[in-house]
Order: sequence, then C-alpha cells, then structure tokens
Amino acid sequence: MKTFFIFLLKELFFYTFLFLLFFLVLLTLIMGTLNLRDVLEFNPSLLMILGFYILTSLQLLSFLLPLSSFNSVLFTLQRLKEERELLALFSLGYTIKDLIKPFLLFMIFIFLATLLSHVYLNPSAKRMMKEAQIKLAKVFFEKPIPSKTPVPLTNTFYLYVAESQKVDSNNVMKRVILLERKSPKERGIYLAKAATLDLKKGIFYLSDGIVFTHSNYKEINILKFKEYLFKISKEYLKKPDLYVKRGEMSFFELKKTIKALIPGSEKYYRYLSEYYQRIFYGFSIFPLLLQAFILGLVIKPQSRYLLLLMGLTFYLFFYFVYNFFVSLGESGKIYPLFSHIYFNGLLIFLLAVEFAFIRKRGISFS
Repeated sequence: MKTFFIFLLKELFFYTFLFLLFFLVLLTLIMGTLNLRDVLEFNPSLLMILGFYILTSLQLLSFLLPLSSFNSVLFTLQRLKEERELLALFSLGYTIKDLIKPFLLFMIFIFLATLLSHVYLNPSAKRMMKEAQIKLAKVFFEKPIPSKTPVPLTNTFYLYVAESQKVDSNNVMKRVILLERKSPKERGIYLAKAATLDLKKGIFYLSDGIVFTHSNYKEINILKFKEYLFKISKEYLKKPDLYVKRGEMSFFELKKTIKALIPGSEKYYRYLSEYYQRIFYGFSIFPLLLQAFILGLVIKPQSRYLLLLMGLTFYLFFYFVYNFFVSLGESGKIYPLFSHIYFNGLLIFLLAVEFAFIRKRGISFS
C-alpha cells in the first residue's frame, strides 16, 4: 500500500512539474515581453530585463498551478488506464478509495502552494515590478536625454536628438526632431537645430527650426521659427503609474485600505473583492481537482493531445465562471464574500450530481 501511495504521488507531481514548466516558459515569454513594452523606452539593463521576466513568472504561478495540477490528474489517470496499471491495481484488491488517499495529499499540497502564491508571491512580484519601473523612470529623467534614440517625452510628444548633454539641470540638445500627436488626425513635426529642456521650470525651448502641422490629413501648415517654447509640467512627463494598485498591495495593506474606504462605494467593493480573492482563490483547488479526478476516471480520449485540449478547455471555462462571480462582487451586485461562496457552492453541487450519476452506473468508491 505504501509503495502504491508513493508511486501515485510521484506520477502526480511529475506531470504537474512538466505542465507547470511548459506553461510557465510559454506564458512568461509572452506576458514578460508585453510588460517590457512600458519600460524599454527607459533603457533598462539586461539584468533588469531578466528580473522582469522572473517577476512575470511569479505573477503567473497562482494561475498556472491549478491548471498544471488539473491536467496532471487527467494525464496520470489516463496513463494508468492505457498501460492497464489501473486494472492490475483493482485486480489486487485496491479500490478507488485507495486512489483518493494519495490524491487528497496531492490536493492539499497544491492548495497550500496556490494559497502562498496568490496571497504573497503574486502581489509581491507586482509590487517589485512597479518599484523597478519607478526607479527606471527616476534614473532616466536624471540622465541626459539619450541621443539617436526615440524618447517619449509626454503622452503626446516623442523626441529624437542627434546630440545631447546635461548642463546643470538642463538637457542641451542639437539637431532635434519632435513628433506631436494631439489626436489620430492632428499631428505635428518640429525640426530644430538646437533645443533646451528645463525640467525644473517645465519649459522646452526650440531654436532655429521649422514646424509642419496637419489636420484631418488635408490642411498642412508650415511655420518657420527662430524660437519656439513649450510649457511641459513634470506631472505630464511620460512615466509609469506611481499609484500602488490593489493587486500590488500586501494582504495587510489591503485590509488597512479597506477600513479607510467608504462602505458601499465602488472602490470599497473592488478592494473588498480583492481581499476575499486572496483568501478563497486557493479553496477552489479542491472542487477543481475532484472534477479532474472524476473526468480522468470516466473519459476515454483517443489521444493525449485531445486530453490536453479537453483539460485546457475545461479549466478556461472554470476560470471564466470564477471571474464572472468575482465581477459580480466587484460591481457590488452581490457581496464579495458571497461571490466566492456561490461559486464554490455551485462546483460542489455539480460534483454531487456527478458522484450520484457515477454510482448509478455501478462504480463504487469503497
């Protein structure tokens, strides 16, 4: 019995590790690259880029652990059936009840790992990424404007200079191209021999140049100037959002913030929903993996690719329904705590129906 117990646990953890590694590498490359779009303009080092990918992978763990363990249960039971090992175990007197014992231990481990990931690792990784973005932006604006590199000056201006140097608190530049985008149909191009950006006063001087502006792709205006001045407040300089969002707060920071909010307000429900997500997200592991156990015993796919597709489809549907109930709590349509109670209650009800159906087909769990 002990040998069988250890054997089944090894199978479950082996497949979980394989799936987790595969999905983690794939989604980290995709999501990490998307996250980097907001910081590449601040010229991060290779070490910092690597750090962003690592932090992205930590954020994905709470989503991928349930997905990987769900598919692990399906593949483990499928392999036991394909290689007649399950039949051999039953012929030796083992029952489904004996299968459930190591499976429950596996569920508890995944539950604890998911809970740790969702309560601590996920928000910590988001917070570290935000702090790294703030640090990058601060260093970037303290240095001279990079030469021969397009730089987002504000949300509507992009700057390109051939030469740049820092003189006191000013950026002194030569051969300047400034692109302005007021709207999709209103744009301007400023060409200047020299320019000075004074961040303290919030003033951008252009000298000896020409500006082209057009509206609705029809009217083109050309203006030659000796001096051209922009008023650019530091608040409008393009930089990462310095506001710490609810998903980036620690569990205790979130709790403290909720106490300071007005009960019943829109923000109150959003933060309260995040608070209950941290607590109850991991508990959905139990009905989810029990569902995988039932599916693994009942279904007989023709190939493992089809089994993987079925596992992914079911899990994404599960995640969609979960987010639907969470959205009801965030909007205040139902109390956020009840959104998790209703969701897990629905899963337990469906499992009860499935167990009753399986028993009617003559499958015993004892």
